[in-house]
Amino acid sequence: MIDFASVFSSVLLFVALLIPGWVLGRNARISDEAIRGITAIVSDVAMPFLVFVKLAQTDFFAISVTDIVCGLLFPTILLLGQYALSGVFYPKDDVSGRGASTFTNCGFLSLPLAAVLFPDAPAVVGITSLFNLVHTFLILTLGVALFSGDRRHVSVRGILLKPVTFAIVLGFACSFLQVRDFFPQAVEYADLLASLCTPLSMLVLGVELSKFPLSKVFSPRIIAKPVLFKLILAPFFAILLCFVAKTVLPISEELSVAMFLSAGASAASMTVAFARTYDRDAERSAILALSSTVLCVLTLPLMSVIFTLFH
Repeated sequence: MIDFASVFSSVLLFVALLIPGWVLGRNARISDEAIRGITAIVSDVAMPFLVFVKLAQTDFFAISVTDIVCGLLFPTILLLGQYALSGVFYPKDDVSGRGASTFTNCGFLSLPLAAVLFPDAPAVVGITSLFNLVHTFLILTLGVALFSGDRRHVSVRGILLKPVTFAIVLGFACSFLQVRDFFPQAVEYADLLASLCTPLSMLVLGVELSKFPLSKVFSPRIIAKPVLFKLILAPFFAILLCFVAKTVLPISEELSVAMFLSAGASAASMTVAFARTYDRDAERSAILALSSTVLCVLTLPLMSVIFTLFH
């Protein structure tokens, strides 16, 4: 169901979207103010519409109850497990390393990648959306607590009022009411705005990439541990979890694929924003997000070979 060549070509295509941003940044053709505006569009418009449209397009009645429950439970186990392990492997004050090793670029990379790789298997996209829901909740709670150093910065009211929260509620409602069948124009409209998410987020990352010498972005001293943790161990844990679960639970191949694609994506770019907001090592967070984004062109296809050995 998944193979090296298709994963490599698809991931390469997405990561190549960094190039326009890098060119603009290197030639000083785009200002920091413009980047902040684009980031606002991604976080407040494109990302919520992406979440909404993927949920609205999914027929959850066609997905088994076991897959839906595991699609929510497994991401929780994986992300909390990665967070706990990061506390062992990193010094307490290295929140940038812990954040990069725990949180994944599920929304900007895994969701569109799942849609491209499996256009005829909507369950893969649907379960990847469930992973993204769990990840969104954990990064807005656990992630904020990690980077701020104070759980009091976690605002339940703030989370409930975020555009992505409304997108989740509306997406599930439209899915179960099957709005896609009797009002497809609404879903098509949302899909147009959702399509901005990956190219704009990669454009911003490309501009960030232009700010650092490549020797620093790919310095083994800086990136070795987080990249190994996020791009190798995290997808391997996902593969192993699904492999073991299959021996006792009737989970589908689609669920296993969704867990692998979600866990194996690059470090979440939102960790960079958190590092800046809470005055952490924003430069290191940016370097880890950038290096893992570029290197997943190699690691995700290679780990797909391991996936096929288990499945």
